[in-house]
Amino acid sequence: MLNKKFNFQKFENNLSTLEKTEQEGLDQKGLASVIRYVWNHYPTSYVDFDTFSYEDVLSAGSEMLCIPTDDVSEEEAAEAEAVFPITRNPWYQNMVIENVCGALHQTKNKIYEYEEDDFI
Repeated sequence: MLNKKFNFQKFENNLSTLEKTEQEGLDQKGLASVIRYVWNHYPTSYVDFDTFSYEDVLSAGSEMLCIPTDDVSEEEAAEAEAVFPITRNPWYQNMVIENVCGALHQTKNKIYEYEEDDFI
């Protein structure tokens, strides 16, 4: 067994470099709700309008307009990607999550292994 001591000072210094800025800490639950409802074509009767605000709807619309389309040149798309990568767009992030969930749901012959020491 290794006998190493934990350096708390080094840990604290490295941890401070990972602090979130105010922009990263903003609550985006409302924006995520709007995107989820629109993406999945929820009927109006299933939409919980208390989960988002009008500002969230406007924000979702603005984010949708930032997604590159086929009518822009490759140079324009590259410039836009350099300023705001598509991977940071909430619509793109939602697409990735939805695709993973769909793929997991469609997987045939699912195998779930149980281990005695699994704490979950």
